[in-house]
Amino acid sequence: MVVLFLISIQEDIYLPLEVGNRWEYGDYAVVILRDTVIGDTVCYGYSTLPYVDSIPDWVWDSASVWRHPMNNWLCRCGSGDSSLYFIADTLGGEGMVLISNPLRLDKKWEVKIENISRKDPVMAMVVGTENVNVEEFSYENCWVIKKEFYRYDAFRDIEYHIINYTWVKDSVGIVKDSIAIPEIEKIKVVRLAKYKIQQEE
Repeated sequence: MVVLFLISIQEDIYLPLEVGNRWEYGDYAVVILRDTVIGDTVCYGYSTLPYVDSIPDWVWDSASVWRHPMNNWLCRCGSGDSSLYFIADTLGGEGMVLISNPLRLDKKWEVKIENISRKDPVMAMVVGTENVNVEEFSYENCWVIKKEFYRYDAFRDIEYHIINYTWVKDSVGIVKDSIAIPEIEKIKVVRLAKYKIQQEE
């Protein structure tokens, strides 16, 4: 992976979170179904649905009234250069910090990941920026965030070293994500095929 390192800049990342917004990653789509406010935190419940290209837009646009179970909550806490975005399994629960603004090279923060096999805290680190090309789209200067952790498979008696990279684009969201497990020579990469953002009032 070729990463373009930045030395002297930082950026406050804004994720466009509104009910009805969706991001399509090839064989699945992430759709925001509802929102709620808890104190100074706004939480958006979303679902991961199988993506079928032939579904017309008017069906997707009715996502806010679907009674589909939500997988997780993506929450925004604070604003500007002190804002956090985190993912929680339950509304009001603790979550894994996805973005800790502002982003800059070498910035680190602790993330909560379930079922890890080592007691050392898992840290996310900004390792640079990179352009992400997906068919006719090009997302320039995406921030690259790296996480490493270990999980033990008792059935196979193997401890897996998991390396995760996430590419984030301001005002778009996650445009690419990869997970590598060297012990079994497995790499999974997903890229943002397209997205639809509701116009804010």
